[in-house]
Amino acid sequence: MCETVWMFRGVLIRESLVGDSSLDRLDVVDTKVVDISSPAAGQPAKWTVHTFETDDDQAAACAQALADDLAAGPWYVDFNNGDRSYVVFSQRVFTYVRGDAATLRAAQAHAREQGIPESQIDWAVPS
Repeated sequence: MCETVWMFRGVLIRESLVGDSSLDRLDVVDTKVVDISSPAAGQPAKWTVHTFETDDDQAAACAQALADDLAAGPWYVDFNNGDRSYVVFSQRVFTYVRGDAATLRAAQAHAREQGIPESQIDWAVPS
């Protein structure tokens, strides 16, 4: 009998990190540099965007490592496997499953408290 391993996929902005030990836990599958037209205060206008994957059994540890490495303020990382999502801020992790709108709203409220622009609060409960 084979056990299914669900891969999590997300996006990380390199400039959001104050440390880089969390990068060692991630399988970066794509990197691109993008110009941002309306960054939040404290965010640069050019971002290095890493698309990454991690295994289900490593997702919680990756979320905590990212929480430890993220700069305070208007930064977050989100990743999901189609059923479970993580939204990570500096020293704070929200995790929720499909249909958990209450935790999604709590994560969105925390993002607003951190000064993240409404246009960047674009994650949702996987459907």
